[in-house]
Amino acid sequence: MSESTHNPEENATKKGKTAGKTDTATAGEKQTAKQLKADMLLLCDEFSQFNEECAFICDAFAAIVREPEALDQATIAGFSHYSIWLKEQVADFKHRIHKVHQELEQ
Repeated sequence: MSESTHNPEENATKKGKTAGKTDTATAGEKQTAKQLKADMLLLCDEFSQFNEECAFICDAFAAIVREPEALDQATIAGFSHYSIWLKEQVADFKHRIHKVHQELEQ
């Protein structure tokens, strides 16, 4: 037999390998989708908690404006601390949202 003759068993084996690669890619894609879904759920839960904390801080700011005599050094230090914390949280959420966006583009 010449080398160009096709062997049916060899072709079936090659097809099986190709099908296996497709199944693996599909399984990988499914795992990526599951991980992305889990990441998004966690991000949403954490953002919801952050939203509640922001509402608390806004209420505190409003209370201080109504009673400026309550604005002592401890209160000023607390607002300064929360200001830094807010900026860090927003930067973290921005980074995480950007990361999820990149994963969606892949």
